[in-house]
Amino acid sequence: LDIALTAPVSLTTIALAVGLAVAGGLVAGGFGGWRASRLRPADALRRVE
Repeated sequence: LDIALTAPVSLTTIALAVGLAVAGGLVAGGFGGWRASRLRPADALRRVE
């Protein structure tokens, strides 16, 4: 039994996937940085695990 599965991958799909990954990373990094910037340095060091 031989089943061939194909998925059409275009340049637009790859660009969209990369763009979403970069945007997600920027949002996650920006949110973490924003939260860290609101802490006093002593509190930030105390929270490091």
